[in-house]
Amino acid sequence: MGASLTNLVVLDYSGTLSIDITMFGRTDILIKALKRSGLWNLGVENEGIFWGQIVNPTWTEGSLTQIGYKALIVA
Repeated sequence: MGASLTNLVVLDYSGTLSIDITMFGRTDILIKALKRSGLWNLGVENEGIFWGQIVNPTWTEGSLTQIGYKALIVA
């Protein structure tokens, strides 16, 4: 049986999963998180892409509807 790789990426928009959320917005910490999560390898190589193309465009609809962030981000 071959090896299977599974990746899980959690985007914690509201900070409810992390006690250190106030530090997450720091560039150095965010870049480390993007690399560690695998998003860096998918082209999210700076904080501008993360905030400007992933978080900000999905924030309102994701927080006010039941569509869910995953569906919005993947679309």
